[in-house]
Amino acid sequence: MLMRKVLSVFVISILILLLAIAYAQPKSVQLPNGSLLSMWLKNHKGEDTNEFHPGDSVVVTFYSGSAYEVKVDAWLIYPENKLPMRQLADKLTISSTGGETRPPELEFQLSSSDPEGTYAVRIRVYNEYGNRTLGEVDLIFTFTTKSGNEFLFDPFLIVAVAAIAMVAVILVILVLRKTRLSRPPAAPEVSVTEAPQVEETVVADRGTIPLIALAKLEGPGGKELIIADVERVFGRSDFEQFLPWDAARTISRRHFRIFYRAGRWYVEDLNSTNGTMVNGEDIRGKGPRPVKDGDVISPAGVVNLVFREMGPAE
Repeated sequence: MLMRKVLSVFVISILILLLAIAYAQPKSVQLPNGSLLSMWLKNHKGEDTNEFHPGDSVVVTFYSGSAYEVKVDAWLIYPENKLPMRQLADKLTISSTGGETRPPELEFQLSSSDPEGTYAVRIRVYNEYGNRTLGEVDLIFTFTTKSGNEFLFDPFLIVAVAAIAMVAVILVILVLRKTRLSRPPAAPEVSVTEAPQVEETVVADRGTIPLIALAKLEGPGGKELIIADVERVFGRSDFEQFLPWDAARTISRRHFRIFYRAGRWYVEDLNSTNGTMVNGEDIRGKGPRPVKDGDVISPAGVVNLVFREMGPAE
């Protein structure tokens, strides 16, 4: 009974943490070239945040892994519509060769005379000619006149600490229960052939591929993600080692998988937030897609990976 209660509290804590993380993630629209344009908020210190105080600057930040040029309209929506919407931009041209962009026209401050509460920066994105709408997002943030130093407890940190504490409690309960109900086992004889196989994606420099590789993904900077089994799931942690943090966080924790069936390799998007492109086509929600040597796979449109088949899968 105690174990069930602990597990219930732990699951609820994890769900709250995931909802908080999803709320803070950037919003995106798809560009005509198939890549994604992500948008989120920073303060004047360059920190990602959704909470602002008097003296802070609200900075709208754009990111794409490829070159783009778009036009945007932007409005500031006040809490509970206490004041009329304030237009921040009208068909403002934003362009970049790739990477993070912070247009000075979309940076503003709120004063202590502004109402406290939940605001939104509404961004409407058009193509480079301004005659076709690509999408619209609301970037939500809170504004309070209290000093940021008065907020001693970050809700995200509290949830994270609670989740870690729950995991520790569960581990202690399991260890104590196992110690009480089972005899100490004799030391087993473990041979070299009995060592467990650890399934992982190996990131290696080009030219250092292990002999067990069946396939690989060639990434930027000479990095190669090795596929050593007939199925491999890729997520954010596989790319954090060689992508900028802002780009890696647009990739879902379980983003796509590559697997071998009936003599062919396939790639499948795993209901990711920002989609998976294969040769420029978004395959999100379309099921497994055959992939061959030389095809380009692009998770969230932020990095191009070339698929290479190393040898026959069994």
